[in-house]
Amino acid sequence: MLHNLARLFRYRGLIQSLVARELKARYRGSVFGFLWSFINPLLLLLIYTFVFTTVIPNEEPRTKPYALFMFSGILPWTWFATSLSDAAGSLLAGGNLIKKVLFPAEVLPIVSVLANMVHFFFGLTILVFFLLVYRHYPLPSHPNARPAAEASECAAEQGKFWQYYEKLFADQTRLSDEGLRQSAGAVGMDMTRFNACVDTHKYKDRVETDIREGNDAGVSGTPAFFINGRMLTGAQPFDAFKRVIDEELELKKK
Repeated sequence: MLHNLARLFRYRGLIQSLVARELKARYRGSVFGFLWSFINPLLLLLIYTFVFTTVIPNEEPRTKPYALFMFSGILPWTWFATSLSDAAGSLLAGGNLIKKVLFPAEVLPIVSVLANMVHFFFGLTILVFFLLVYRHYPLPSHPNARPAAEASECAAEQGKFWQYYEKLFADQTRLSDEGLRQSAGAVGMDMTRFNACVDTHKYKDRVETDIREGNDAGVSGTPAFFINGRMLTGAQPFDAFKRVIDEELELKKK
């Protein structure tokens, strides 16, 4: 087996050329070309989000947002299934190459796997972008902060967390109970569902869990950001985030 792997390493230049050819051929003649590598997984994630927030709402708080849970499993499965399917037929599809003198036929399945791996990583960038985690940490000095946090989770239940979030932050003088409900109506929520969610304090435990985890992590104020376990507190300039990210990337190379 090690001998065969050594042979494949010898053909790395050929493999690289064939993977590049495969990627170019896949999107030749397409309107968006190579951008489909990003557009396709993005559209897929948006469809799942619509289905599991509107058509079949997921009511289990521990698996929210469900679309991301599902997408994180579908990405590697799609890579595996597509690679297996393409690799199985690669020898027939590359028949003209195999007929050539001394052409290493074993590289063709590898090319199929690597070409699909490139698409997997493009899809992974979409997933990572959407996996940015927002946690609640309502400060005791703000009496309306906790009700607003609970209300925002009720908005997330209807797929309108960020619209509601932006509405509340745009005018922080309207965080009373009446103001929270008016803002919900303004962003087009189902008010019957929203009112029932708020009145029963459906997400009280979730907000309290976020507060407890924040305390355990050393959070004492907002905003607080964690980058690979390192905390940045308060409103920070872009350079502060860039410095920490660059330092963490350098550590990964060592």
